[in-house]
Amino acid sequence: MNFGSITSSQYSAHTAYTAQNASQSATRSAPAPQLADLPPMNLSRESLAADSAVFADNLRQRLAAAGIQIPPDPVLTTGYDGSVIVANQHPDKVKIERILAEDNDLHMEFNKLSGDASLLRATEAAEKFSQDYADANGNLAATQALVDRQVAYNKAPFSMAITADGYEHIFGVRVSS
Repeated sequence: MNFGSITSSQYSAHTAYTAQNASQSATRSAPAPQLADLPPMNLSRESLAADSAVFADNLRQRLAAAGIQIPPDPVLTTGYDGSVIVANQHPDKVKIERILAEDNDLHMEFNKLSGDASLLRATEAAEKFSQDYADANGNLAATQALVDRQVAYNKAPFSMAITADGYEHIFGVRVSS
């Protein structure tokens, strides 16, 4: 399954287009847009890497301005309430979380990265899943094990470690820096 390349601006345009059309259709009874009407999404490993590097640089600058040093590397993830939280025991955890809560742009950038990385990871895994499913050839136990594995794979939460000179995407949890 190949979804092509999705640029961050096209993803944002797609999201805005979808939201705008949803609000318009709520006020009138026009038919919903068809898939062919939507702008293409261009998400790629390269665009995700570029967006991640920009986010990491912006956050490092904000942390430095607040007197927060790296290392240790803060590991960011999304909390149950949608907030961006520090998942590891960073000594400035509270300060970092406050910066992320008060800076809507950083917060939204992280949420976009989380969604983009998760979507890209899932689409890349879909082809292997499809092949493995076909290879199971109706074997119920093999199919169940495959589905269970894929569900667990897709449920792994996105986290991002901000290092002194870069970043690291993590699915699951990284507890040390």
